[in-house]
Amino acid sequence: MLKNLFIVLALVNIGLSTETSTEDTSVSCPTTTPTETLAVISWNKKNVRVYHAHDGVVDEWCYDGGSWYVGSFSATGKTVSAVAWNTVNIRVYVGDGTNIVEYCWDGKGWYVGSFTAEGVVTGSTSWLSGSNIIIKVYVKTHLGNIEEHTYNKGWSVTSTFG
Repeated sequence: MLKNLFIVLALVNIGLSTETSTEDTSVSCPTTTPTETLAVISWNKKNVRVYHAHDGVVDEWCYDGGSWYVGSFSATGKTVSAVAWNTVNIRVYVGDGTNIVEYCWDGKGWYVGSFTAEGVVTGSTSWLSGSNIIIKVYVKTHLGNIEEHTYNKGWSVTSTFG
């Protein structure tokens, strides 16, 4: 059985219209339109990060067991996907419609990672295999195919389909 398996929910082209959180807070949540995307990660049964791509920018909403607040992440982009493992490792994949950039958080601040691809980011997932992180990022190419990019001690394209 895999420990620390995080299932990542990436909602692409959705039409949510939530106005308030159903948690014990009264913080308003952002409303999305069909041209916006969300990525959601969580860990420790209480920490949640929502990455919201809207109006050409991606921002971060955070919940750590108290109330929702605006996080420190912000990047220019139109699409987003994210993964997390352990308690301080976050990867956010942001696309501008042509290129995808990886942003990383390892507990000391955001930095640009080694992953880049051409296309539109559509989703991602990760898990630990022993002490090694495996990350998969799914990219819709300009040819209409989907590429599976895998990180296993280095990035490679491991499958193309669709």
